[in-house]
Amino acid sequence: PRPTSRLTNQSAKTGQLHVTASLGDTVWFDSNGNGVQDGGEAGVAGVSVNLLDANGAVLKTVTTDANGKYQFTGLVPGVPYSVEFVKTSLPAGYQFTLVGAGSDSSDSNADPVTGKTKTYVLVAGENNPTVDAGIVKPVVPSTTVAVVPTAPAPTTPAPTTMAVVPVVLVNGTGSIGDRVWLDRNGDGKQDPKERGIHGAIVVLTMPDGSTREAVTDEQGYYRFEGLPEGTYKVEILSSTTPTNGPKARAVALAQAENYDGADFGFTNVGIKGVEISQSIGLALTGSSSLMMATTSLFFVALGGQLMFLGNRKKRKLNTAKH
Repeated sequence: PRPTSRLTNQSAKTGQLHVTASLGDTVWFDSNGNGVQDGGEAGVAGVSVNLLDANGAVLKTVTTDANGKYQFTGLVPGVPYSVEFVKTSLPAGYQFTLVGAGSDSSDSNADPVTGKTKTYVLVAGENNPTVDAGIVKPVVPSTTVAVVPTAPAPTTPAPTTMAVVPVVLVNGTGSIGDRVWLDRNGDGKQDPKERGIHGAIVVLTMPDGSTREAVTDEQGYYRFEGLPEGTYKVEILSSTTPTNGPKARAVALAQAENYDGADFGFTNVGIKGVEISQSIGLALTGSSSLMMATTSLFFVALGGQLMFLGNRKKRKLNTAKH
């Protein structure tokens, strides 16, 4: 365990011994981006940390060890100090996480822009082990696209053209997808002629409760990438799809797993029939016979299309012999 204080040499001015103070403690990878040091989140080695005086001048610089730990000792009680986590020494592509999101012992104290902390004034013999910094990769909607091949699959119809699938990157190595479609026959299977639903909003709830969103492409495909291991909830925003279909499902994602089973098939709720009746009179040449035919044609609106179901005919025939 780290010592909480130490004795300095005899003061040149007073000729007395006095007890100093110390502070530290950790720079860590905030893998879920919640600003809190959670169990299993690793420390970051090799980060430069500066001790600053009240005017912002650098008094001393240390580097975090293999576990992300650092400490400044021999500090004078009653004197204001602050700490600067040097932003240029962070691993490539990383930035500081949320500040003050948890308790003193588990939050991040580094300003996201400057990497500097507030001022600390210590008392004799005090060790403050709560001056920490979490780092994350920024969550940015990706312009990277995934290309879905046109080769048909046994159960999943392939698009007739190369489809550009919307991708949302987070911070990890796993992914979740894949398609929202109109299940016209209601059998729960993606049949070759069943089209995808374009513009459906898919909401992904992360293991920490935060959410991400993606919008399906013209073929109904979507994907969330860069996901860490954990349990997720995938759901469809109801205002963007028909009402009759699954709305959400849970996915237990393993480390580096690419899960393509988050499909949602929707069927139309109502069927509206249209009957068109037409009476036709036919005069038979060279005869006094007259045939009247009434034809009723039945259509239904299904999936946004008007479909012909059948017809019903009624005939009445009058004849006279010569």
